[in-house]
Amino acid sequence: MRKLLLIQTTITVLLAAVLAVAARDAGVGLAGLFGAAIAVANSGLLAWRRAQAQRLPSNDARGSLRLAWTSALERFVLVASLFAIGLGPLAMQGWPMLVVFAAGQLAYLITGFGYGNRHSCQVRP
Repeated sequence: MRKLLLIQTTITVLLAAVLAVAARDAGVGLAGLFGAAIAVANSGLLAWRRAQAQRLPSNDARGSLRLAWTSALERFVLVASLFAIGLGPLAMQGWPMLVVFAAGQLAYLITGFGYGNRHSCQVRP
């Protein structure tokens, strides 16, 4: 999981830098970095909840379902709140945040397939 987060962080930071250079605007780079931070925070929260789920007994379906719903709700609130902070009080540009965030989520998805995340839905023994 750490490797996934490292790859996601690297890709998003590089993309934010490329956007800043292409736009010749440091504000675009900062907004991109904020989008990168949102993506990494979202994945970090998912990793933390996944570790908690692995500590649950394998026959606790109700606990697993409750944890899955809690994780989804927490991640949604986290992402929405951070976007609201970036667009509201910090007055950052929206498109670099969204582009880098989306790239971060895509990077997480693609690298997850390459680093053993394929069988995460299988029943544990």
